[in-house]
Amino acid sequence: MPLHSVELRGGFVRRSFEKSPVVALETDAETAEDLPAEIRSAADSVTVAAIAGLRERKTPRGADGVVTWLMGDRILSGSVAAMRHDLHVAGRSAFVPVHVPCLEEIPYLTMQRRWFRTGRQHAYWNSGFRIESTTSVSVQTLEALQANGEPWAQLAHSVLAERRQVGSGVASMVRLWEKAGTFPIVVAALVLRNLVVMMVRNGETSKAEQFLAAGMRSYGGYSELYYLAALLAYREQRGVQAVPLLEKARSREGGFVGTGGESSYRIDWLMGLLAARVGNQRLAFGYFLEGMKSEPLFVPAAEELLKLRVSPRMVEAHQWEFCRAARREPKLIERLFEYLALHRQFGAAERIVRTMPMAETLRDRLERRLETEWRPIRSGHRRSTSAP
Repeated sequence: MPLHSVELRGGFVRRSFEKSPVVALETDAETAEDLPAEIRSAADSVTVAAIAGLRERKTPRGADGVVTWLMGDRILSGSVAAMRHDLHVAGRSAFVPVHVPCLEEIPYLTMQRRWFRTGRQHAYWNSGFRIESTTSVSVQTLEALQANGEPWAQLAHSVLAERRQVGSGVASMVRLWEKAGTFPIVVAALVLRNLVVMMVRNGETSKAEQFLAAGMRSYGGYSELYYLAALLAYREQRGVQAVPLLEKARSREGGFVGTGGESSYRIDWLMGLLAARVGNQRLAFGYFLEGMKSEPLFVPAAEELLKLRVSPRMVEAHQWEFCRAARREPKLIERLFEYLALHRQFGAAERIVRTMPMAETLRDRLERRLETEWRPIRSGHRRSTSAP
């Protein structure tokens, strides 16, 4: 059934949806079953071992839109419903951030056109949807990006080539930076940002700092650059220099594409590291907690929090956040369980065992630990809390 959005006062049509778009899904995977079921559900057809849409904005016959999903991609934030919403808008080419693993706390970051609709083209920067690339890039993907002359594709090719083989993307990234003045400012800033990450990855800290200084002069509103400069200062044992940089990162205007949390929970994580370094565990706990509560959960912050030893009362006050973190990040379940038990929050630890989805072998092991390792402490804890 067609839908029309009408301006009540003027009577003109603001937006029309005549029909649901026919969507083709393309992938470099060998079979459709290699892709997540939720991604397959967004499309009406799947073409495997072919990614023409990444090479050029071309729609197959009979389709209204194209989604490109590469082998090993996973949704970091956003939903398939949001993807489908974009595909209802004629001519929209959606560019989304794609995180490519590098260092744990500093991934590479690109903006890639991952879905588009027929019609007069207009670019749409959708930073609410994020993809994480979890496997090595295919030769087919590199070839498609290399054949695409657009700046975003050249950037993605350099990053993914570097990911595939360390050192193979640096020269092309430097060449991109030399002509970045001709690129859209968002892409130009990303070129510099990824060049900094490459320098850090290769141990060339002084060059990274030089590029950061140039970037902060050219892109003063880019929080990510101040955050990266603060992170480098921390890693180089210059914590005093990190604090004002973090304050600037938190106050920047925005408008650029960052890793996510570069003006909020990543800053809190780094502030927590600084607090922990000087022995203020209570303050560090509060900072790391923000990362554990963030969306998506920031694993480095949760891991640092689990190294702290604070009062049982403080952990009790946030027991529900620990349980929620266990549900959101299954790989932390056992460590969260141990942390709660060590701080005598046995009810919350048992809640994780009884209610969280997990492998039955893990559930059995945690149940045995509750009954063997923790039973005497639990009994004493109950007596002490029930005494008048």
